[in-house]
Amino acid sequence: MHASEAAPLVITTDRAAIDRVYRPLVIVMVVPVVLVSLVVVGAGVLVGQSLASPTGAAVGIAVGMAALSIVLVVLVAAFLALTAYQWGVLRSIGERVVADGSGMRMQLPVGRVQVPWSAVHGARITGAGRSEVLRLDVDASALVGDLSHRHRRIVASKGLAFGAVGMQPGIAALANAVAAGTAGRVVPQRR
Repeated sequence: MHASEAAPLVITTDRAAIDRVYRPLVIVMVVPVVLVSLVVVGAGVLVGQSLASPTGAAVGIAVGMAALSIVLVVLVAAFLALTAYQWGVLRSIGERVVADGSGMRMQLPVGRVQVPWSAVHGARITGAGRSEVLRLDVDASALVGDLSHRHRRIVASKGLAFGAVGMQPGIAALANAVAAGTAGRVVPQRR
C-alpha cells in the first residue's frame, strides 16, 4: 500500500505522561526556591544586625550572603518558570503530528509547520525510554508554516526533533510513517 493510500497517522499528546515527567521537576525546583528564600531572609536579618553593630568583617559576610542568596533565588526561580512554561505549552498541544501521503503537519511548541516528504533527507533515533528522540533532517526552505526565521535556522542546522514523552502513539509509529511516506528513501536509524 502506498503512503498516499494509507489512513493518516495522527500523533496526539498524552497529557498524563507529560504531567508524570514535569510535575516532579517542578516540585524538586520549588524546594530550593523555598530554602534559598529562607536563607535570604536569614541573611537580611544578619545584615540588619551587622549594621546595628558595624564591624567590617560581619557586614561584608552578611552582605555577601544576602547577594549570593538573591542571585540563587533568581536563577532557580527563572529555571522553574521556564520549566513550568514548557510544561504548559506541551500540555496544550492536542495533535502533535499528522502524517499522510503529502507529508507531515506538526504543531511544535514554537509554531505550526508542514513538511512535504520530498523535504525529508534523513532521520535518526537517539536515546531510550523517556529520553528517546526522533530527529528529522529536512530542507528548511521547503517548510510551510509560521516558524520564525530563528527557528527555521535551528531546523536547518539541527533538524526537527520529536521527544518520546507524551507522544501517543510513540516514536516507532512516526518512524514507520517517515519510512512509508518517503517510499523507503529515508528509514530512521537508531544511533
